[in-house]
Amino acid sequence: MFARIRRACLKKAQEMLDEEPAVEGVDDSEIAEIAEEVAEEAAEDVIEQVDPDAPFEEIVDEIEDAVEDVIEEGEAFREVPLGEGSVNWDAYLAALDAIGYHGFLTIEREVGDDPAADIGLAIRFLQEHIG
Repeated sequence: MFARIRRACLKKAQEMLDEEPAVEGVDDSEIAEIAEEVAEEAAEDVIEQVDPDAPFEEIVDEIEDAVEDVIEEGEAFREVPLGEGSVNWDAYLAALDAIGYHGFLTIEREVGDDPAADIGLAIRFLQEHIG
């Protein structure tokens, strides 16, 4: 049953990620990796919540809800201070330099315990990486 639930979670995760603006421009292999992580976490959540003897057709709504919850609240989409996430900043900044962009960068931080301090850390991070 777990394998079937996981496959359904993976399919739903792929569908939802295809529509997710946050992954626009992200490499397909990275999206596939994120979908795998989402599916694994969502499938575990579904298994914990449903009757193992329930017909698969009766748990489809739980699958969709679990995938949606993981995408909205899961680790893969958690906002972290600049420099602490999975962005390859050296490559990102090199790409900006390669196209001749030397303008302003905007730092936005809406969550966290101390957004102002996080912005200060982000400024120092960028200063160190831009030179």
